[in-house]
Amino acid sequence: MGKAGPVTNQWCTRLLGEAPLAPDRASSPLPNLPFPGVIKDQKGGKGGKTSTDIKKTTSDSSTEAPKLVVAKASEAKDEPYQECKSIGDLPGHCRHIRFCLINEFRTNYTLVSYYNCPIQDKYVGVCCPDDRDSRPKAVPVKPLKSDEEAAEEEARILAKNPQRIDGPGVVKRPSPLGAPGKNRGCGVSAVSGAEPPKAGGGVSDPGEYPWMAAILNAKDNEQFCGGVILDQTHVLTAAHCLIRKRQSELVVVLGEYDLTSPNETRSQKFKVVNIRRHERFDMHTYENDIAIFTLDRPAVFNTYVWPVCLPDPSDAKNAVNQTAVVTGWGTMYYGGPAATVLMEVGVPVWDSSQCQKRYTQPVLKTAVCAGGYEGGKDSCQGDSGGPLMMQKEDGRWTNIGIVSYGIRCGEPLQPGVYTRVTEYLQWIQNNT
Repeated sequence: MGKAGPVTNQWCTRLLGEAPLAPDRASSPLPNLPFPGVIKDQKGGKGGKTSTDIKKTTSDSSTEAPKLVVAKASEAKDEPYQECKSIGDLPGHCRHIRFCLINEFRTNYTLVSYYNCPIQDKYVGVCCPDDRDSRPKAVPVKPLKSDEEAAEEEARILAKNPQRIDGPGVVKRPSPLGAPGKNRGCGVSAVSGAEPPKAGGGVSDPGEYPWMAAILNAKDNEQFCGGVILDQTHVLTAAHCLIRKRQSELVVVLGEYDLTSPNETRSQKFKVVNIRRHERFDMHTYENDIAIFTLDRPAVFNTYVWPVCLPDPSDAKNAVNQTAVVTGWGTMYYGGPAATVLMEVGVPVWDSSQCQKRYTQPVLKTAVCAGGYEGGKDSCQGDSGGPLMMQKEDGRWTNIGIVSYGIRCGEPLQPGVYTRVTEYLQWIQNNT
C-alpha cells in the first residue's frame, strides 16, 4: 500500500536539497524502464535472453537498450521464466514482480531494481527465490450468508459490543434499506471479533471492511482507486481519481475482496450515473480532494456490502498520535506490483505542525496526515480515494480521511496526506 503527490510529473525523483514529490495514489502504469546494463548469471530460458545476448544486441546497434515495462495484471502470468540468482545467491527464476512480494522487496524498493530481469523482451521482472512462497494469500471466503444467518451473527456481535445507533461520534444517518440486521447500523463489520491490524498490516479478512469500494476502468477492469460506501447509491472517493475520467469509463465494485476472482458471488458491480467532484478541487495542490459517485441502482446491503460511518467533527483532531487504519488494493511498495486481495495497515495520525515540516508545499487544514514514523506503513499507488479509518469505543468504524497524496510510499518520517472528512460533512450531506 502506498502514495503520491500533487504534481504533474508523477515519477520525479529527489533533487539535492529538495523534498521528493511522489505521484498521487491513484494507480498508473509504470514508465518505460531501461533494462539494467548487466544482470549477473542470468541464463537463457522461457521468454528471456542472457545478459550476454542483451549486451551483444545493444553493442551491435545504435538503438537504445530494450525498454521494459511492468506488466498489467491481465498480462502477467504466475509462472517462472529464465533461471537467475536472487538475494543471497539463492537459486531463482525471473517472475513478474506482482508474484514475488517477499519482505526484502516490499521494504526496499531499490533492492528490486538490483534484481530486475527481462521477461519476453517486453516486461521487467524480478529474480525471485525458488524456495520462498512470497505471494500474499487470500483468506478463504465463506459462502454468502442468508439474511437470517447474517442477522443472527450481527446480533451476537452487538451483544458483545453494545452500541447506540446515534451515539457520540456517529453522524446521524437514515437506517440503511435492505439491511440483513435491523440493529446493525453503519460502520459495523460482520466479522466477529474484528480488530485493528497488527503492526505492519497484511491481508484483511473477507467482510472485515464491507464498506470498501473498488473503482475500475471499464475498458480493462483494472482497479486504480478505492472508495467507501456512504449509502445504497453513493460512494465517497478522491477527486483526483477522476481527472480526465468520464462516468462511462468507470465501474464500481462493492463487496470485493480478491481481484483475481472476477466471479465472486458476493460482489456487486455498478455503472456510474453521476460524478460530483468538489467544485473547488485544485489539481495542483490537491485542495478539496473529494468526490462522490452516484451508482446506477441501489446496492443490496448484506454481510459483505455495508456503509461506513461519517465522523464526528472532533474525530480527526482527537485522533492525533492514535492508530488509524488504511485499506486498499494499492501497490505493495513504491513502483511495485498491486495487491490482488484487500490489504490493511495501521498508521499513526500525525500532528499537523509536525506534518508540515515534512513538506515544502502547504499542508492545509482540510488535510490530515498519517504514516509509520519508521517507514514501511503507508498507503500507496492505487489506494487513492480509499479510507483512513478510526474505530470508536463502541466498535464502529468511521472514515476520517481519504487517501490523497504523499512522497513515494512508506518513507521514514514521511507521512501521507489525506483529505480531512470532518471538513466536508456539510458538502457530503448536500451531495448525497
